[in-house]
Amino acid sequence: MGEFKEAIKKAVVYCINQNILKTFLENHKREVVGMLLHEWNLDTAVAFAEERGRKKEKIEFAKKMKARGDSIDEIIELTGLTVDDILPL
Repeated sequence: MGEFKEAIKKAVVYCINQNILKTFLENHKREVVGMLLHEWNLDTAVAFAEERGRKKEKIEFAKKMKARGDSIDEIIELTGLTVDDILPL
């Protein structure tokens, strides 16, 4: 955890030096570092990435269904996507 903490601190300092969210990070540096240390974990990151990938697959499938002429209701039922996900396709 020590290397990870140091990497976070270095990233925050880098952002400040590069004028990336400088004012915010100068005012909230300690909170940002603490939040990243306590709330981030590999399992959560992997689960998020996997879910994002599944959603992309569902959207691609929904595009094909929509192009085929399937109804919005059928697409929702088969993909689990929402109307808001499907309408822009």
